[in-house]
Amino acid sequence: MDEQEAARRYVEAGRMAAAEARKAGTPDYDHRAHDRAVEFERKAAEALAAAQAGGGDVGAGGR
Repeated sequence: MDEQEAARRYVEAGRMAAAEARKAGTPDYDHRAHDRAVEFERKAAEALAAAQAGGGDVGAGGR
């Protein structure tokens, strides 16, 4: 995965996590969905850091 693709995935993961967080306190809030979105964002951040460091072909999970 190149750096541009990793950055795109990181930004999208951040949007998903923020959208889930905004649901807090409403009947639509699901803490498991929020946890998954935050974990996806963390993995995307790791993949972006690896791509920026020259890691090159790092999968979505970073491992």
